[in-house]
Amino acid sequence: MKATTIFASESEEDNMHGGNDPDNLATSHTEVKSTLTKIGITPPQSVEGTILSSIEGKKDLELNNIALSSSQVSEICDVLSKGDNVQSVCLRNSGIDDEKFKVIADALKTTESKPLMLNFNLNKLRSGSADKLAEVLTGKPSIQILLLHGNPLGDDGVKQLVNGILDIKQTFNQNKMEEQELDGAKTRETTKHHLLRELDLGDTEIGDEGMGHVAYLLENDSDLKTLNLNGNSKVTYTGWKRLSKALKKNKTLQSLTLDFNKIGDEGVAALVNSLKVNASLQTLDLESTGISDEGGRLLIDLVKCNTTILDITVMPGNKISEKTQEEIRNYLGLNKAASTKMVSTLK
Repeated sequence: MKATTIFASESEEDNMHGGNDPDNLATSHTEVKSTLTKIGITPPQSVEGTILSSIEGKKDLELNNIALSSSQVSEICDVLSKGDNVQSVCLRNSGIDDEKFKVIADALKTTESKPLMLNFNLNKLRSGSADKLAEVLTGKPSIQILLLHGNPLGDDGVKQLVNGILDIKQTFNQNKMEEQELDGAKTRETTKHHLLRELDLGDTEIGDEGMGHVAYLLENDSDLKTLNLNGNSKVTYTGWKRLSKALKKNKTLQSLTLDFNKIGDEGVAALVNSLKVNASLQTLDLESTGISDEGGRLLIDLVKCNTTILDITVMPGNKISEKTQEEIRNYLGLNKAASTKMVSTLK
């Protein structure tokens, strides 16, 4: 499945942003608890001395699989503070905890750079970092991609992050209304506003409560296009039903990744019921989610009913017959053909 992203690319690997790890390894049909279990993440390794040669003068500040020391974090902050052209910050699997992130967040808030992407996948950020993340988004409305895969944010952390994102949106709307009142009929959109397009909350240890906060975000934020929620095995049917309710209301999300969750046929039924009336979602990943042929047939009904959906991934990891898989593929092919024809007509 090709994820929707603001960065144009020709391959799925290009869309991984150096760390949106999930769909990269899979050939087994056995159920896996999470993507992190499946991939088998190697702990970050310590590197002696300075890291300045790897980050100075770079538009894309990227360090992966290095256990950053406090002095190395200070070097990163110094580069951010002095630079004005950093477009992305990727510190993936770097042993960053709440204490280290606080320092990095302060540097991100004050830098003259306007980064488009922050990738903190596979670190140790807990709920204590959520408020700082929201502050960074407030200070840097340029950020469009936020990747937090594999951080143990938990329900409280996701709640704080969602509230922060929605507070930004509310402030923007209030300022916009005030500007319009001042200008009369004229619309002057000078207020800065974040346009967070992609959010990765996979393997963040959320349960039904956390999923409820994510659902609330989908119901109230009109910017998000791509959402990854895979590997959150604590979520039960209650959480999936709540997410389904939000998907019925959401009008902007285009790509949703739910693989390696305990969804089952009952959860799929709830999702299908909502997605039948959703007019924006195009790709859905349900790999290793406990679906049988019963759920597979529900997905057939979905793609027959909703021609906006162009791609559904159900294998490996589900007990869906080849016949049912083939029927899903056939209807998706019809949807893609119809979509291509429509695009050609509009040109």
